[in-house]
Amino acid sequence: MEENPNPEVLDNTPKSDNHIADKSNKRKDFWLGLIGSIVGNLLLVGLYILIMNLANGPTQREGTTLILWNVASSIVGLLPWVLNIGAIIVSLVVQRNGIALGILASYGAALALAVVAGIVFTIVCFSQGGY
Repeated sequence: MEENPNPEVLDNTPKSDNHIADKSNKRKDFWLGLIGSIVGNLLLVGLYILIMNLANGPTQREGTTLILWNVASSIVGLLPWVLNIGAIIVSLVVQRNGIALGILASYGAALALAVVAGIVFTIVCFSQGGY
């Protein structure tokens, strides 16, 4: 019996079984990460606004109730950091790099929008024709 000089040629496992190998799956993962990050963060903003409105409602909160609402608002304020960084780590561990790239692309887009807004506001505030 002859030995195969190149054992990798006999690898009969289809390459499409690997989720990362398929180009359309990479694209889907990227868009899932990008849109999922935006939608998830908008939901977290809505939750934070809800908690803050309930904490600072029409009735005056005192004592233990005030402390509990402050703790709840602090937890909800830190939740985006934990969930966003956790989503990147989990997507990298599960070998879905496209999702992690989509999440990072949403951060890049948000940073670019913030820089452009800062430049526009600086021009408006320091221009001679401003109010």
